[in-house]
Amino acid sequence: MPGKEFLKMEQLTKNVFVDTAPRGSHHGFIVTSQGLVLVDVPVDTGDAIAWAKEAGKRGKIRYIINTEFHMDHCLNNHVFDGVVIASKITSDLIREVNNDVWLRDRTKQLYVHPLTVPSSEEIRRGWPSITFSDRMDIRLGDHTIQIMLLPGHTPGQTAVYIPEEKVLFVADNLSKERGASLHDALPDRWLDSLEAYKRLDVRFMVTGHTGVVTSDYHRYLDQQASAIREHVAAVRRAKFDRLSVDEAAERIEKMFPKVVYPASQDFAPHVGIGATRRWVAHIYQVTGGNVAECPVR
Repeated sequence: MPGKEFLKMEQLTKNVFVDTAPRGSHHGFIVTSQGLVLVDVPVDTGDAIAWAKEAGKRGKIRYIINTEFHMDHCLNNHVFDGVVIASKITSDLIREVNNDVWLRDRTKQLYVHPLTVPSSEEIRRGWPSITFSDRMDIRLGDHTIQIMLLPGHTPGQTAVYIPEEKVLFVADNLSKERGASLHDALPDRWLDSLEAYKRLDVRFMVTGHTGVVTSDYHRYLDQQASAIREHVAAVRRAKFDRLSVDEAAERIEKMFPKVVYPASQDFAPHVGIGATRRWVAHIYQVTGGNVAECPVR
């Protein structure tokens, strides 16, 4: 069963630690002389409590940065002391979407085993209280924490870069597995964000669900970009052929293999074409203009 027994702290550098073992998104923290900065939090309460305890051994938690609004990145903010930071877009989406009723329904769709959803009061207590529009830098002792809005997997997607450690948290904007999770995506902005990562001096790139990239950065970034272009091109072809959303989903479901994540992620197997239909419908109906402008390069 998912829980604190899966906690596994990995030290990337002298001052950066990550946990890639539990289900939910990968998360980490940066140790500075003036306290800790957390990047995302565990999705299970038991894991969150254990992570808070381990992080607390290394200093006071000053800030928590949420890279996106999806619950596996921010559900247990309330467990931790510290001020929560997110992009303005992500903060607004957390407030709008992440209510306890929706979260309970969503967890049943995502995970094989039950997931405890915090109370409405706890969820509100974990809302971001500091937001930014484009970029925000935090200076703590000898460390600079660069927090950048780099949309893609979600509109408010955020990257966290620590130049002194050469560590970049890219969250769900990058997967080492070939595929693209587009259900809340801005495809054209995603391609731009992947190019922006290439301009940074990086030794460790922490993905959202597929571990840490330590070499061949450009290969993985180019692979991700190629997957996005292929998915968008398939939707554009379906629209050109005047297919309905259901017809397009049926066609596209057969075109792309399912991404297989480690068993510890505990993702529920998709039934039918529901997952594909969601992102096809999203691109068809919600981001139609975005797709129309998205170059297939």
